[in-house]
Amino acid sequence: MTKAGRLPWKLLLPVAALVAAAGFVLVTRLHPQEQLQLVDAKPVVESASPMVPWREPAHDMQAFFPGKSEYATDVVILSRLRVPILKRLGNGARLDANALYLYRITQTGKPVGTVLIRRAPGEHGVIEVVVAVNIEGRIVGVHVQRQREPGPVADTITSSEWLTAFMSKTASSEFKIGRDLPTVKPEAIPSATAMAGAVRALLIEFEAGENARLHKA
Repeated sequence: MTKAGRLPWKLLLPVAALVAAAGFVLVTRLHPQEQLQLVDAKPVVESASPMVPWREPAHDMQAFFPGKSEYATDVVILSRLRVPILKRLGNGARLDANALYLYRITQTGKPVGTVLIRRAPGEHGVIEVVVAVNIEGRIVGVHVQRQREPGPVADTITSSEWLTAFMSKTASSEFKIGRDLPTVKPEAIPSATAMAGAVRALLIEFEAGENARLHKA
């Protein structure tokens, strides 16, 4: 020890190495006392976006697949399909999650379609979109189950004109406002664009998962 009771810097190096090996971070505080503080260093794990709950399955199934319907939850792991999905989504695209949750709809034991759910980044909060597709992968219904947009924007993205515009679209559709989707008020463009992008991404991910499943079978 030195006169001031400090450890020589040469002795601090092996101490730091031992501490780091034990799963801690060594923090040196450069004030007159030169204290050593040990902070627990827990590994940081990059987590995927949490699953969006399907809030009204009975209501949505009756709206999208009239009649007595049942559903079972299926999960598609997207990590192995990442490259082809991102290629189709285009420049700057990213996967929101590593897994896609599917709600397989059946009637009298026969498959009739699938329900998919996604969060879209609205200007005032997330927009939870429910998308129903038939066994051919065509949209048969879209429903906004939760949103926080102001009145004029909310009226646009929940309107019958906007939602029915998604009908019969597939993963190959453009989903472009003013082209295969109707024009909207200027203040609604950001949220409507985010919603359209979320629906398109869902269909592309779903199609990639279905193709991989068929090829595997």
